Amino acid sequence: MGNDKKLKILMINDSYREIGGVGRYIKIISEKLKERGHEIYLFALSDNNLETKNIKLFKYKYKDSLQRFISENLINFKLYMELRSYIKKINPDVIHFNNIGKSKKSFLFASRGFKKIHILHDFSSTNPYHDIIITNKNLIPILPIKYKNLRYYKSKNKDLIGLFFDFYLFNNPLIEKLFINKFISSSREMILKLRSSYKVRIEHLFYPIEKFNKNPRFNFNNILFIGRLVEQKGVSYLLEAFKIARNKNKKLRLIIIGYGDDFDIINKYAKYLKIDKYVKFTGNIDYNLLDKYYNNSFVLLIPSIWEETSPLVAYKAMANAKPIIAFNVGAIPDILKDGYNGFLVKKYDISGLAESILFLSKNEKVAKRLGMNGFKLAENKFDINYYTNSLIEIYKSLWPLINYWPIVRRYIIV
Repeated sequence: MGNDKKLKILMINDSYREIGGVGRYIKIISEKLKERGHEIYLFALSDNNLETKNIKLFKYKYKDSLQRFISENLINFKLYMELRSYIKKINPDVIHFNNIGKSKKSFLFASRGFKKIHILHDFSSTNPYHDIIITNKNLIPILPIKYKNLRYYKSKNKDLIGLFFDFYLFNNPLIEKLFINKFISSSREMILKLRSSYKVRIEHLFYPIEKFNKNPRFNFNNILFIGRLVEQKGVSYLLEAFKIARNKNKKLRLIIIGYGDDFDIINKYAKYLKIDKYVKFTGNIDYNLLDKYYNNSFVLLIPSIWEETSPLVAYKAMANAKPIIAFNVGAIPDILKDGYNGFLVKKYDISGLAESILFLSKNEKVAKRLGMNGFKLAENKFDINYYTNSLIEIYKSLWPLINYWPIVRRYIIV
């Protein structure tokens, strides 16, 4: 397997969807690797079973909470057998793990004997509580008890038992260290934590940008949010900030792109705040249409209140020369430099969000300068060809004797 050898790569993810950051990442990287002549396969969990030439989906619905607990915190034997059989069938040179939080041990044990990398798309490997957040109390007066986000504490408290078994008793980072040859993360903070705590082999790679908008346009009336409508994304805080900002600038409008479990809740909250006439909910839209919305806005808001790694929407904003306003959480400061390509705001600081929105809406030259700074940063650091070349080099670095690894794996490893 010399330097020009084409690889057989198996992508694995715990959900099958192109919507969302991880789904989009898998799609664009798979396409880029195929362009280079590499053979790409995908195994993912789904609501249905399906197998085509290059895709295998495994149905993972559970009969009850006990089956779910055993599957996600111990091992799912059916998943293990299906995946193990599929891996042996296609005999990949590299297994490329993405999100594997659901049934992680099943994925790891089924892939034993094969070279593996793991792209860390979130902070679950360093902080098991990264997605347990505080509910926005201002939502409570308007919501009937049936809504999920009022049951959030209860559901998450149940998950604490699973987290104990999964993270502390079985200690996933240590288990992963035994099975994964190399980790990759876009977060410098995560890399430091994993290197210091678990001594793992980990590389730093920012997410890639597939194309750049050379002729960006601005509409200084429109604010843009793109993402799942769930509590962790902090959309309710954005709505409150938008109300404050609009009271001082009556031209402002808010465009919310995306869907999620809290879609109805967020719609009701906009009505409760009496701003629903000025907020447009598009639902999920085709990825190829996003540039139109970036061109029809002047800023992207990322009000997440959990530990984000590097949201792909931030990269997309920079590719469209748009400044970003975000809460200072997770790895966002790795790509958003306060006062350079946008503004970082203290988490939960609604007034800070509103002030930043107003400032950019009234200072068009500053907004365009910050947007162009982000564009230049993205061109220099986030080019997809550089990312693809680096990823292929990481794949090939997994074998000290790269020409003989397929023979060793076939005849020695069972």
